[in-house]
Amino acid sequence: MAAIFLPLTAVSSVFGMNLHSGLENSPPWMFWLILAGSFAVGLMVSEVLVAVKLRGRR
Repeated sequence: MAAIFLPLTAVSSVFGMNLHSGLENSPPWMFWLILAGSFAVGLMVSEVLVAVKLRGRR
């Protein structure tokens, strides 16, 4: 579960800071794109970890 939510929390913590990153004036769809990308990365990491765990059982 941590593999899914770690990228999402990392991105949200960066957006929660008051840093000038250039994304302050971005359109709303950019938020959803980054959110979906973070979720996809979390799912990929989760799948890799499951595959490694299953490979170790053989």
